[in-house]
Amino acid sequence: MLIADFRAEYARYRQLAEKALAQMPDAELNRVLAPEGNSAAMIVRHMSGNLISRFTNFLTEDGEKPNRDRDREFDERAYSRAEVNALWAKGFAVLDDALAPLGDDVLERTVTI
Repeated sequence: MLIADFRAEYARYRQLAEKALAQMPDAELNRVLAPEGNSAAMIVRHMSGNLISRFTNFLTEDGEKPNRDRDREFDERAYSRAEVNALWAKGFAVLDDALAPLGDDVLERTVTI
C-alpha cells in the first residue's frame, strides 16, 4: 500500500459525501429523522472536528486534542449551507495538509495514539 492510496480513499469518500450533501435541499440539512439521530449538518460538524483533532500533528501528538469539545459537535442548532460547507472544507483542509508532505516511508513508522 502506498500513501497515495490513503489520499485517494479519503478523496473518494469526500466526493461521495459531497455529492450526497449537494442533493439535499438546504431545509433538510438540519432535519433530525429519529429521536436519537443526528442531522446531516451535525454529522458534518462532527466529521470536521474529528478530522481537525485527529490529523493536527498526528505523527507526534495524541489524536484527541484537549481543545476539542466533542459533545458540543452534536448540539442541535440550525446550520446554513455556507456553514456546513465551511466546516467540511476546514476539516478536509487539515487532512489534506497533513497527508500532502508524507512519503511512503511514513507507512513503516510506528505512531502511538
